[in-house]
Amino acid sequence: MASWFTLTLLMASQGTVDTKPLRLIPFVTPKSASELELRVENPSTSPLDADLGAELVLWVPRPLPARNLVDLEVTYRARMDLRGANAVSTDGQTQVKVSAEGWRVWATDPAVLLWCERVGTSRGAVGSLRQVVPPGHYDLTFWLERGDPPWWQSRPLHVTVDGRGRFSIQAPEPR
Repeated sequence: MASWFTLTLLMASQGTVDTKPLRLIPFVTPKSASELELRVENPSTSPLDADLGAELVLWVPRPLPARNLVDLEVTYRARMDLRGANAVSTDGQTQVKVSAEGWRVWATDPAVLLWCERVGTSRGAVGSLRQVVPPGHYDLTFWLERGDPPWWQSRPLHVTVDGRGRFSIQAPEPR
Protein backbone atom coordinates (compact mmCIF):
# COMPACT_ATOMS: atom_id res chain seq x y z
CA MET A 1 0.00 0.00 0.00
CA ALA A 2 1.39 3.36 -0.98
CA SER A 3 2.00 5.84 1.73
CA TRP A 4 0.54 9.30 1.86
CA PHE A 5 2.31 12.43 2.87
CA THR A 6 1.97 13.77 6.37
CA LEU A 7 3.63 17.11 6.75
CA THR A 8 3.80 19.40 9.71
CA LEU A 9 3.07 23.08 10.00
CA LEU A 10 3.87 25.29 12.96
CA MET A 11 0.91 27.50 13.80
CA ALA A 12 1.32 31.07 14.98
CA SER A 13 -0.70 31.82 18.07
CA GLN A 14 -1.00 35.43 19.23
CA GLY A 15 2.44 36.38 17.95
CA THR A 16 4.22 33.31 19.31
CA VAL A 17 4.96 30.08 17.56
CA ASP A 18 3.17 27.01 18.88
CA THR A 19 5.74 24.27 19.24
CA LYS A 20 3.16 21.52 18.72
CA PRO A 21 3.18 20.53 15.04
CA LEU A 22 -0.14 20.37 13.25
CA ARG A 23 -0.56 17.16 11.28
CA LEU A 24 -3.27 16.60 8.71
CA ILE A 25 -3.81 13.56 6.54
CA PRO A 26 -5.96 14.19 3.43
CA PHE A 27 -7.55 11.38 1.43
CA VAL A 28 -9.45 11.29 -1.85
CA THR A 29 -11.43 8.16 -2.76
CA PRO A 30 -14.16 7.33 -5.28
CA LYS A 31 -17.64 7.56 -3.77
CA SER A 32 -19.60 6.71 -6.93
CA ALA A 33 -19.09 6.89 -10.69
CA SER A 34 -19.34 10.69 -10.58
CA GLU A 35 -18.53 11.65 -6.99
CA LEU A 36 -15.41 11.73 -4.86
CA GLU A 37 -15.14 11.52 -1.11
CA LEU A 38 -12.65 13.90 0.49
CA ARG A 39 -11.49 13.16 4.01
CA VAL A 40 -9.19 15.02 6.39
CA GLU A 41 -7.86 13.26 9.46
CA ASN A 42 -6.44 15.24 12.37
CA PRO A 43 -4.32 12.86 14.50
CA SER A 44 -3.33 15.76 16.75
CA THR A 45 -4.65 16.10 20.29
CA SER A 46 -5.66 19.68 19.42
CA PRO A 47 -8.70 20.54 17.31
CA LEU A 48 -8.15 22.17 13.92
CA ASP A 49 -9.86 25.46 13.09
CA ALA A 50 -7.87 27.10 10.30
CA ASP A 51 -8.21 28.94 7.01
CA LEU A 52 -6.62 26.75 4.34
CA GLY A 53 -6.50 26.49 0.58
CA ALA A 54 -8.25 23.27 -0.47
CA GLU A 55 -7.83 22.04 -4.05
CA LEU A 56 -8.25 19.05 -6.27
CA VAL A 57 -5.15 18.91 -8.47
CA LEU A 58 -4.76 17.04 -11.77
CA TRP A 59 -1.35 16.54 -13.38
CA VAL A 60 0.14 14.27 -16.02
CA PRO A 61 1.90 11.43 -14.17
CA ARG A 62 5.70 11.53 -14.32
CA PRO A 63 8.42 9.69 -12.43
CA LEU A 64 9.04 11.35 -9.07
CA PRO A 65 12.48 12.84 -9.84
CA ALA A 66 11.00 14.61 -12.91
CA ARG A 67 7.90 15.90 -11.09
CA ASN A 68 7.96 19.18 -9.23
CA LEU A 69 4.54 20.82 -9.00
CA VAL A 70 5.99 24.14 -7.89
CA ASP A 71 8.04 24.64 -11.06
CA LEU A 72 6.67 25.11 -14.56
CA GLU A 73 4.60 21.96 -14.82
CA VAL A 74 1.05 22.41 -16.07
CA THR A 75 -1.56 21.36 -13.51
CA TYR A 76 -5.32 21.75 -13.44
CA ARG A 77 -6.84 22.85 -10.15
CA ALA A 78 -10.28 23.21 -8.61
CA ARG A 79 -10.30 25.32 -5.43
CA MET A 80 -12.97 24.23 -2.94
CA ASP A 81 -14.99 25.60 -0.04
CA LEU A 82 -15.19 22.95 2.72
CA ARG A 83 -17.53 24.71 5.15
CA GLY A 84 -20.59 22.59 4.27
CA ALA A 85 -21.21 18.86 3.78
CA ASN A 86 -20.29 19.06 0.09
CA ALA A 87 -17.16 20.64 -1.36
CA VAL A 88 -18.15 23.44 -3.76
CA SER A 89 -16.15 25.87 -5.89
CA THR A 90 -14.58 28.97 -4.37
CA ASP A 91 -11.90 31.43 -5.38
CA GLY A 92 -10.32 31.79 -1.94
CA GLN A 93 -9.42 29.94 1.19
CA THR A 94 -11.87 27.96 3.28
CA GLN A 95 -12.32 27.40 6.97
CA VAL A 96 -11.54 23.81 7.91
CA LYS A 97 -12.64 22.47 11.28
CA VAL A 98 -11.71 18.97 12.43
CA SER A 99 -11.95 17.75 16.00
CA ALA A 100 -8.89 16.52 17.89
CA GLU A 101 -8.00 12.96 16.89
CA GLY A 102 -10.96 13.07 14.50
CA TRP A 103 -11.82 13.35 10.86
CA ARG A 104 -14.21 15.16 8.54
CA VAL A 105 -15.68 14.00 5.23
CA TRP A 106 -17.01 15.90 2.20
CA ALA A 107 -18.48 14.76 -1.11
CA THR A 108 -17.91 16.47 -4.44
CA ASP A 109 -18.44 15.94 -8.16
CA PRO A 110 -15.35 17.16 -10.05
CA ALA A 111 -17.47 17.79 -13.16
CA VAL A 112 -19.42 20.58 -11.41
CA LEU A 113 -16.39 22.32 -9.87
CA LEU A 114 -14.67 25.26 -11.55
CA TRP A 115 -11.19 24.41 -12.81
CA CYS A 116 -8.22 26.47 -14.00
CA GLU A 117 -4.92 25.70 -15.66
CA ARG A 118 -1.89 26.59 -13.57
CA VAL A 119 1.72 26.88 -14.69
CA GLY A 120 4.04 27.64 -11.79
CA THR A 121 2.24 30.38 -9.86
CA SER A 122 0.25 31.70 -12.86
CA ARG A 123 -3.41 30.74 -13.12
CA GLY A 124 -5.37 30.65 -16.35
CA ALA A 125 -9.04 31.28 -17.01
CA VAL A 126 -11.61 29.49 -14.87
CA GLY A 127 -14.15 27.12 -16.43
CA SER A 128 -15.76 23.71 -16.23
CA LEU A 129 -13.77 20.47 -16.31
CA ARG A 130 -14.76 20.08 -19.99
CA GLN A 131 -13.65 23.61 -20.88
CA VAL A 132 -10.31 23.62 -19.06
CA VAL A 133 -8.90 20.08 -18.79
CA PRO A 134 -7.84 18.34 -22.03
CA PRO A 135 -8.75 14.66 -22.41
CA GLY A 136 -6.06 12.35 -21.08
CA HIS A 137 -4.67 10.33 -18.20
CA TYR A 138 -3.92 12.19 -14.96
CA ASP A 139 -3.09 11.75 -11.31
CA LEU A 140 -5.64 13.44 -9.05
CA THR A 141 -4.80 14.53 -5.50
CA PHE A 142 -6.49 16.47 -2.73
CA TRP A 143 -4.25 19.31 -1.50
CA LEU A 144 -4.46 21.47 1.59
CA GLU A 145 -2.18 24.46 1.92
CA ARG A 146 -1.55 27.42 4.12
CA GLY A 147 0.71 29.88 2.35
CA ASP A 148 4.22 28.61 1.78
CA PRO A 149 5.17 24.95 2.21
CA PRO A 150 4.61 22.59 3.83
CA TRP A 151 1.43 21.41 2.14
CA TRP A 152 -0.65 18.34 2.80
CA GLN A 153 -1.32 16.06 -0.16
CA SER A 154 -3.36 12.87 -0.52
CA ARG A 155 -2.19 9.75 -2.24
CA PRO A 156 -3.06 10.14 -5.96
CA LEU A 157 -5.91 8.51 -7.80
CA HIS A 158 -5.24 7.60 -11.44
CA VAL A 159 -8.02 9.06 -13.56
CA THR A 160 -8.91 9.52 -17.20
CA VAL A 161 -10.67 12.69 -18.33
CA ASP A 162 -12.74 12.30 -21.49
CA GLY A 163 -13.60 15.05 -23.96
CA ARG A 164 -17.09 15.50 -22.47
CA GLY A 165 -16.01 16.71 -19.04
CA ARG A 166 -16.25 13.38 -17.23
CA PHE A 167 -13.61 11.33 -15.54
CA SER A 168 -13.18 7.67 -14.75
CA ILE A 169 -10.96 6.12 -12.12
CA GLN A 170 -8.34 3.69 -13.36
CA ALA A 171 -7.62 0.49 -11.52
CA PRO A 172 -4.56 0.83 -9.29
CA GLU A 173 -1.35 -0.63 -10.65
CA PRO A 174 -0.20 -3.86 -8.99
CA ARG A 175 2.65 -3.38 -6.53
